[in-house]
Amino acid sequence: MTTGQIYNKNKEIYDNEAIEYIDRFLPNIGSYCHRPFEMMTSFSRIIVEKITEDLYITYEGYVRDTKYTDYREIDSYSGKKDNAKIYSKQKLIEMFGFEISLNPRSKSNRYLQNLV
Repeated sequence: MTTGQIYNKNKEIYDNEAIEYIDRFLPNIGSYCHRPFEMMTSFSRIIVEKITEDLYITYEGYVRDTKYTDYREIDSYSGKKDNAKIYSKQKLIEMFGFEISLNPRSKSNRYLQNLV
């Protein structure tokens, strides 16, 4: 297998986990979530909001304005939306896939470790 083929296979694995994450945490228009594995300790965090079936907005949201469910999923957000950016679903998959690739405890990285 060439280096390019290995890269493409790994990217596909990370992207598939990103798609699962998006489908789970952003099922409906108006749904919110944080990036995968985002630290829960800072005053502000990146929030992703689904605005259409293919468009998502990311912004810095503030902890004091975020309400969570018992399962630490975002129930609602009512604060300022600083540094807002619009992402297509494909760009969001790439961003989440990259975040997933950085975490050694991600499902994808555990799978890849078992292949070696």
